[in-house]
Amino acid sequence: MSSRCLPAPIPPRHTVQDGDPGAVAPVAADGARTGGAIHGGPSARRQRRPAPGLSPAGVWLLPYFDAFTVASQPRELLFPGAAWDRALSKGQAGNFPVLLVDGTVAGVWHQKKSGSKVAITVEPLTDLTTPQLRRLDEQVERIAAIQHARPTLTIGPVGVGAHA
Repeated sequence: MSSRCLPAPIPPRHTVQDGDPGAVAPVAADGARTGGAIHGGPSARRQRRPAPGLSPAGVWLLPYFDAFTVASQPRELLFPGAAWDRALSKGQAGNFPVLLVDGTVAGVWHQKKSGSKVAITVEPLTDLTTPQLRRLDEQVERIAAIQHARPTLTIGPVGVGAHA
C-alpha cells in the first residue's frame, strides 16, 4: 500500500535547516541555481558521472519529447541563446526534435519518410566543425538504419513548426 492511500497526512520530504547535516542546499551550475544537494549525504560524498557510453558529449539527434531534453534543468543552460527561441515552444521542451552538441541544444531537425527513403533536415544554430559534421552523418545513418531506409541529409532551415 502506498502512502497516498493512507488517511494520515504525509510529512514533507526535506526540512532545510542551517547546520543540519541532512539539510538540502541550493547548488549552482555555471552561475545558475539548480535543485539541491543533501549535505553529508551519499551524493555529497560521490561524484555523479553518466553511465559508460551515455555521455551527452558529441553530436546527437534527439527525437520529440526526449527525456533528456524535457527533464534537464536549468533550461537556460540546456537551451542557450538562440536555442531558447528556436527549440522551445513557449518555454515547453520536447515540441521540437533537437540537435544536441556536447550536452547543449544547438539546433533543430526534421525527418520525412517516403517509401524506402528518409530525408533529414538539420538546422544548426551555430557552425559545426568537421568532426561534428562527421558525427552528424553517423547519427543520420543510424536513424536510417533503424527505419530500413536510404538517408539524405540537408543542412538548412527546418520549415516544420512545433509538435502540438
